[in-house]
Amino acid sequence: MIVVIDTNELLRMAAARGQSPLVQAWEARKFTMAISAQLLAEFTTVAARANVRRFLPPLRSQRFGELLVARPVIVEPASEFPLCRDPNDNIVVATAGAAQAKALITLDRDLYDDPLLLLNCSINGRSTSWRQASFCAQYRSTHGSSIQRRTRTRARC
Repeated sequence: MIVVIDTNELLRMAAARGQSPLVQAWEARKFTMAISAQLLAEFTTVAARANVRRFLPPLRSQRFGELLVARPVIVEPASEFPLCRDPNDNIVVATAGAAQAKALITLDRDLYDDPLLLLNCSINGRSTSWRQASFCAQYRSTHGSSIQRRTRTRARC
């Protein structure tokens, strides 16, 4: 399954290291991540911000950025794709479209809670936008196994 992960979720993955269920699933090769040069650049730019460096130290950010260059499938964003209500998010949708991703994982409400975008994506056979917990639940129902979510209570998602 090919998945595109928005920058906000990539930053959480980097900050959480091995504690992120998405990192664990990616490392276990439960999905293939696709990314574009534009999303890589956004990750690097946002990770360098002072307010982000408080929870994501530069060395950890750099190492995760190196993984993002080495492991995912790099795609050129599609030229035709459904538009998002926030034009700054169009690159994420274009990347998912080019990768023919089955899921776009995000914390951005403009991507996961835009009825018109979700309708256009489903009509065009493109990605479905999910929050992390929804992606984990969908994975579990489709594949019969779960992506572990490590928390203090050791809950599964």
